[in-house]
Amino acid sequence: MQAYGRKTLAVNKSPDPIEGQVVADVCVIQQWPSQAAVEKWLNSAEYAPLKQLRDECAMEKLVMIPLSDVSLP
Repeated sequence: MQAYGRKTLAVNKSPDPIEGQVVADVCVIQQWPSQAAVEKWLNSAEYAPLKQLRDECAMEKLVMIPLSDVSLP
């Protein structure tokens, strides 16, 4: 993933919701240089075997939030 420009910013193996319910065992926040870089990784030969495993056993949701949509102080 690093070859595609990904940086892991946070990993929480026991997310604790402030309100509501978390249905994930692990939450990960990553920074990517662009949506195109994410898509290139997701469609890469390196990721193909892991993608099937992810879809069957791990994640059911991936969310992308473009930095342009985030207000920073």
